[in-house]
Amino acid sequence: PRAAAPPLASSPQPPRPPNPYTNFCSEQRPLLPPSLSSAERDRRLRQQWKALSDTDKASWGSRARLEASPPAPDLVATPSAVSTPSVVPTPPAARTALAAEAVPVEKVVTAEQAVQAVQAMQRQYEYNQQRQAPTTCAIRLAAAAPHALPAEAEAGAATTTMEERAVTRLVGEQSREVLEQMVLAQLPAEAAGLAQLEQSTDVAQAAVMARAVEMKAAVTVVAVPEEVAELGLWRIKAAAAAAIATAAPAVNAAESTVTAEAEAAQATAEAEAALRVATAATERKAAARKADRAARKA
Repeated sequence: PRAAAPPLASSPQPPRPPNPYTNFCSEQRPLLPPSLSSAERDRRLRQQWKALSDTDKASWGSRARLEASPPAPDLVATPSAVSTPSVVPTPPAARTALAAEAVPVEKVVTAEQAVQAVQAMQRQYEYNQQRQAPTTCAIRLAAAAPHALPAEAEAGAATTTMEERAVTRLVGEQSREVLEQMVLAQLPAEAAGLAQLEQSTDVAQAAVMARAVEMKAAVTVVAVPEEVAELGLWRIKAAAAAAIATAAPAVNAAESTVTAEAEAAQATAEAEAALRVATAATERKAAARKADRAARKA
């Protein structure tokens, strides 16, 4: 087989300068909020790039070309880098592009770097201010706090009042239920006697009941205190019923007298009214006759 031909010695090609948009994205991407997604960052970078003027895009292009070319030995600050033989010289194509721009290389780079550094610092400061600034929700909560405290106090007082009323009502219902159970279980005779006394209007019946109570009290003098207290209650109720029954006839008589007097007064008023009407009619007839006689004489 034929031996492979040695590779041809080709002239070194100048390095391709990077895209200005790529350089712009590489420097502006870290300044965006880290919470954004990758697609959102790309969208914002595209908007910022479209908003730039042609001059700014050209400055980014010139900066991209300058960064693509390695630094010249005379622009390196450290003396060790100047004396190092491994420093690659500036390619001829980059030197030609820089010469065509007719602008001192050192001044252009320094000014652009200073402006971009100031812009980056300003953007970082604005971003920090936005992060430290209170949100709209926090501002609304702070504004509503003075009004919310009295409302919360009123709501708490209303809730406490409702709870106290509920507890009082519950205790009252329970106490009433217990009292009713005690009356129905321990004092059935008292309930029956009270109903009978309330329905009684006869003097004789009330007197008989009062006498029966006195006889029972006389027989059970040595009874237990509860029964003695019950008999005392019976005695009081019987006396009240007797007083009501005794006063009933007098009340009825007074009511009858008042009714009769009212009826008599009404009858008298009606008779007087009828007499006044009759007198007025007689006077009108006499006046008419008198006028008729006068007319005839005339």
